[in-house]
Parts: sequence; C-alpha cells; structure tokens
Amino acid sequence: MENQQRPYLQELDGWPIDAEIHPLPVDQWLATSLLQKAIRRSEIGFAEQAAVALFRFRGSATWRRFLVIAVEDIGIACPKTLIEVTGICSDKDRRRKFAGDEEAARYLARRLAAAPKDRSADLLTSAVCYHPWLEAVRSQVKRLTTYDRLDWVADSSRSFCERSVAAWFASGIGAEHKRYNGEEVRLLLTIFRDIDVPQELIEAIAQALSRTREPFCALVPLLWLAAQSGSPHKTIAHSLAPTRTVAGVPLWTLDMHTRAGRAAIQRFMRENEAIRQVLQESVVHNRHAEAAHLGAFYVDGGSCATILDWPLRAEIERLGTEADFAHAGVPPDRIERLLATFRIHVESINDAREDALVRYLEGA
Repeated sequence: MENQQRPYLQELDGWPIDAEIHPLPVDQWLATSLLQKAIRRSEIGFAEQAAVALFRFRGSATWRRFLVIAVEDIGIACPKTLIEVTGICSDKDRRRKFAGDEEAARYLARRLAAAPKDRSADLLTSAVCYHPWLEAVRSQVKRLTTYDRLDWVADSSRSFCERSVAAWFASGIGAEHKRYNGEEVRLLLTIFRDIDVPQELIEAIAQALSRTREPFCALVPLLWLAAQSGSPHKTIAHSLAPTRTVAGVPLWTLDMHTRAGRAAIQRFMRENEAIRQVLQESVVHNRHAEAAHLGAFYVDGGSCATILDWPLRAEIERLGTEADFAHAGVPPDRIERLLATFRIHVESINDAREDALVRYLEGA
C-alpha cells in the first residue's frame, strides 16, 4: 500500500514507516513488560517491536493492554491521545483503516511512546487503596450509600483525596478483584458529566472501565478536573540512563512481572551486601523480596522520559509511593534510603538481569 493511503502511520515522525520489525526472543510476559516500559521511556523502536511480538502472542487481547497503558501512563498528560487510543482499541471498524491489526498495534505503540506521560492515576489508586493515612477516610466512605458516595465525588468543598476515595468506592471496582457493575459505573460517569468533565473523556473512560476493570480508570476525571484548576502545565524531560540489551532485549524489561526479572532481583538480593543490609533495616514482617521487587521497579521500571508537571503531581507521587511501599512492609521514613541504595547499585541489578536473561534465552 502506498504511503499516501496510510495517513495514520504518517502522523508521527522519527521512525521509518516501512521499517522491518525484527522478531525479539521474548515470551508474552516479556513482550508485555517491554511494551509498557518502552512507551514510558519514549523508545519508539522498542515499543513497536514489543507491540508486534505481543500481538502475535495474544491477538485481540493486545487491545486491552494498550487501554491499560493509555490510562495508567498517559492519562491527563495528553487526553487527546488517551481518547484516540481508546477509540481504536474499542472499535474494530476504526482498526480497519489500517493495513492490518499488526499495523494498528504499531501505530498505537508509536502514538503512546510519543506522548507525554503522567502516572498519577496509578499512583493515586495506590494511595486511595492502601495508604495508612487514608484508612479513616476509607472506613467512613465504606459505610456510605452509593448516592452518598456520589455526593462526595461532586462536592468541591471536600479534599481531593476524599473525593478520590469516594470515586473509587462508587465505581464498585475493588483493589484486588476486578468486580464490575455497569449501573454503578453509569451513575459515577453521570456525576462526572454533571461537574463538567468533557463528554469525549467520559466516553473514553467508560470504554476503559468496561474493558479493563482497572480502578485507576475511575480516577482520571477527577485528576483532569484538578489539573484544570491549577497553574499552566509544562512538560519535564528526564535524562534516562543508557539502555543495556541482550539479544536486542533491554534489561529494564526484566521486572517483578516476569519470571526472569524476579530471578534476577532475588539473586541481586542474595549477593549484594549493601542491599541485604538496607532491606534488613527498612522492611518489616520479613517481606524483603516484595520490597526488593518494588525498589528495582522504582529505579527504572517506572521511569518516564517526558512527564507532565502540574500542581498535584508531586503530592500524588509521594502518596502513591508511600502506599506502594507500605503495602510491601516499608515505613515512609525508610523509603528514600532504600531507593537511594538501589540507585547506587542499578548496574549490579543489570548484571543480574543480564545473567538471568542469558539463562532464559538458553532455556528457551
């Protein structure tokens, strides 16, 4: 097909439209991890390779993964991209405008990688679900009726965190179990419409909620409202460490959601004396492995090349980080020392990842 007939893939510069996608020696779990982290790091080439690999493993289930990434990692940083990606993932007629589903997957990977990032939805979800500071609010909201929860969501005199906890409960989607009640979601989206969230964004969130069952989708409209009320936004570019690869696979692909990643982090825990010591001093209830997996993720797995800076971003990041580590047995006053030690030894983590990935490839 001539390029003139392929307007979708022409929209983004910086990567040849007809560049050959070289297969990567990955399974579906590594492909999933690579896709999301490449998008966060704005690595278009890796993102396209991962998208093709994942589609060949999982077929139509790949569209759900793109929906998760669009909400979790793009969110309010670029609502236009979120809305567009949600539409393509939810409507097979829109995907017919591409030469095929693999081309659609490449386009979505490219689109998401090029957009600025905001992980506030995911971090805020951690805070409303797990942060000890919000336990009293959770207990209070849990006792409310559905309509009282919706009143909290609409009440601008309440704090942002109170409204967020209420929105989470009102959605009916639990932190661990992806229960979904269409009527509860409809009522919540009606409240968002009443408080002037754009209809296009509400429709995109409705699709994302129904297809992913992820609680962070329900918090995006409140984040959008909060971002609109602050000072003008700007984007911040982060300089990320050079990427090390094995057989074309970046080592940051290996994290706690992949078998090779877990093996690498556990070996790193055993062999690095400084990490053993800081885990011993920082982690309660002997949850060292969980804390180590999280520490390695925060060092590079959650890194974004370009982020949206807005007034509540830093506070949400702090609360979400504290909630994540509290869930892993790390008190707030121990987090920074733990992360600082992981940052110092990130190349040692990559050494363990390299060995684990070589072993994985030999076994495969």
